[in-house]
Amino acid sequence: MIFRDLVCNYFERNGGFNGVEASCIGHALADLAKKNSISMEEAGYQVLGYRDKKEFENKLAVIKGDETVLEGLKSDNLKDAADELKIGKLRKLKRPAGKLKINGVRGLEFLVAEFYKNDLTNVVQGKNGYELLPFWLFNHVNSSLEKVLDNEGIKKCFVKFKTAPCRQPVILNKTLYTSFEISSSDKEAINREAFRLALHKGEGNGWFYKMPADSLIFLSENDPETYKNLLEYAAAMGKTYADLLNTKFVKIPDFLKLYENLQCIFYKFGSQIAYRKGSAWFFEEAFHFLSDTVNTLREPLDVSSFVAGGSPGTGRCVDAIHCF
Repeated sequence: MIFRDLVCNYFERNGGFNGVEASCIGHALADLAKKNSISMEEAGYQVLGYRDKKEFENKLAVIKGDETVLEGLKSDNLKDAADELKIGKLRKLKRPAGKLKINGVRGLEFLVAEFYKNDLTNVVQGKNGYELLPFWLFNHVNSSLEKVLDNEGIKKCFVKFKTAPCRQPVILNKTLYTSFEISSSDKEAINREAFRLALHKGEGNGWFYKMPADSLIFLSENDPETYKNLLEYAAAMGKTYADLLNTKFVKIPDFLKLYENLQCIFYKFGSQIAYRKGSAWFFEEAFHFLSDTVNTLREPLDVSSFVAGGSPGTGRCVDAIHCF
């Protein structure tokens, strides 16, 4: 149902329901809230598949390791609380630990790792030609660290090191500047750890980064429990679901803006269009997807028969990584 898609999309991009009353789904969500004698915010969480906002907050607290949540639960510890709340695979927020301390300074590997994950200046030979470093890393997340570091193309991407009178370490023009000398062995260790972090090794959530990107597009329909778990995990990190998927180069479009203009929603994947019709998604070549097709998809936001938390439609995952 298109109403559920729009509510999920609002939460995925905003991380909550603040301001939803002013959006194109405001009136429909207000009708659902009135129908169930709850607030619009509570109605929004029910559409996502939660009993209420409190269930979401409790799961979030457990993932963040906040033991105060146990006061309102039957469990005596966070592990049992995760079972009680039926939290999915991502049960604990694990931040990768820093292993290096160089000249009394920690965190250099994190700084370099962020550079590698966002470096749009280096290219590496991939299966189908040269790829920008972040895309190459994304496509090799299942490769061993040793295999990655042995790649001659990767070695050419290593940052350089220079000393400068700077207050704190900084990377400029592919060069890490520090106020102190760094030994050859420490330079090697920094690059090794940086690529370990850039490949998400040892984070405890590696399974997410190994998931095919196309399986995430319609996850809310194909695997609602995993979808909710990722909503919770993203919130625990202070991110939105859209932020989380962006790390896998999947962009969540603004369905609400699309609906405001056309009263229907669809994705564009290269030469194909994936569009919502009723309870399923259908696919059509873009050049066939004309205004006449759009007119047949127009759907009003009628919530009279909507059951919050009900079984979602069965979407078909698409064979695509980038969706814009």
